[in-house]
Amino acid sequence: MADRGTFDASRSGSGSTVARGKHVARLNTSAVGRTFGPAGHRIAPSATHGGRIAVPEARVSSTGKVSFGAGAGGYATAQRLGMSSVPVAMSKQSWKNAARAGLISREGGPIASNDGKRVRSTAGDIVVTIDTRDLARIGAQLEAAGMSIRRGHESISRAINFGMRHLRTQLKRDARNWTGLPIRQLDGAFKMFPSTPATMTGVLKVTDRHHMIARGNFGATWRRSDPGAYHRAWNRPQLAVGAFLAGSLAPVFKRTGVRVKMDKGRYKGQVRERLAPLWGPNTAKEIEKHRPTVQARLNIVNASVVREAERLVRVAIARAR
Repeated sequence: MADRGTFDASRSGSGSTVARGKHVARLNTSAVGRTFGPAGHRIAPSATHGGRIAVPEARVSSTGKVSFGAGAGGYATAQRLGMSSVPVAMSKQSWKNAARAGLISREGGPIASNDGKRVRSTAGDIVVTIDTRDLARIGAQLEAAGMSIRRGHESISRAINFGMRHLRTQLKRDARNWTGLPIRQLDGAFKMFPSTPATMTGVLKVTDRHHMIARGNFGATWRRSDPGAYHRAWNRPQLAVGAFLAGSLAPVFKRTGVRVKMDKGRYKGQVRERLAPLWGPNTAKEIEKHRPTVQARLNIVNASVVREAERLVRVAIARAR
């Protein structure tokens, strides 16, 4: 999908985040080009965020006429790049009008979706430790005070575990922003293996499954008149084109295009289209996706662990004297 690296679907042209009341989905560039006309190529360039273009905001009238607002240059950019569809932020009513006019692209379904099975994923271990040069410096302090290395290792392990707890709290907050899930639903994904005087290394492991998009998860809503189900997975409003809700507790479903013969239940013997649930973000995959941010936080924590270890060693030396 070309626009995954070109457009930042969490931002729109009018501000840093998608405006309240607007949802992001794809418009078919060729269909919009026929409706909107060649003026699309003369739209001023939109602002960029981190090298990626903010999605344009648009409005579709009841007759199917498209008018672009903030960040409109994104549409022209998509056409120049030869994209068949472009993510656009619009109100629900505009999306209904666009659906009736045949402007919505079904390419890829939702902007960011996991269409595969709900497999369990594990991110690479996040290791909190102390550099050997720092250990040598702390060891020299212990030796000068005539203290055992064992006492020093206990202090260092406490410092490592203190840093790990702080890092886990920070990453949970980051994951909340990346996934749109509340902190309480993220607790089970983060498992801490504390440092001991023998290991001198702490490990934070992140393991999770894709979270189901449902009415209770990500605020999914759907009406028969809607072009799809609306939700806030990945902490941004989106439209899952063609998806729908079948009940208050059921997930958002999509049609797979595969027809099967029912072998049990009230519809036994009938041929029906197979449905598949729509899965949302996976915390472990988000950690890997944002690995540079995670590494930057880890570097800061490692530095603070060294300072905390030296402080605890000084306290231990003072007590021994």
